[in-house]
Amino acid sequence: MYNKEDYRANKISVLKHYEKNGFDGMSSYSAMTGIPITVVYEFIEEEYPELSKMIKERIKIINDFFGIK
Repeated sequence: MYNKEDYRANKISVLKHYEKNGFDGMSSYSAMTGIPITVVYEFIEEEYPELSKMIKERIKIINDFFGIK
C-alpha cells in the first residue's frame, strides 16, 4: 500500500522508538510522525526477523480492516 522506501530515512528513529517503548508505543509514534503503521512494522521486521510472524499478522489485520488486498 505504501512504499516504505519513501520513509527509509526514518528507519533509525523508528527502531530507537521501538527499542525504548516496544510495540505498545508504535501506534502513537506512527500517528505523531505520519509514518504509516505498516511501514513502521516493516522496518521493525527488517531489523528483527524473529518477529516476522507477529508483524505479518498485525499488518494483515490492518489491511483486512481497511479492505486492502
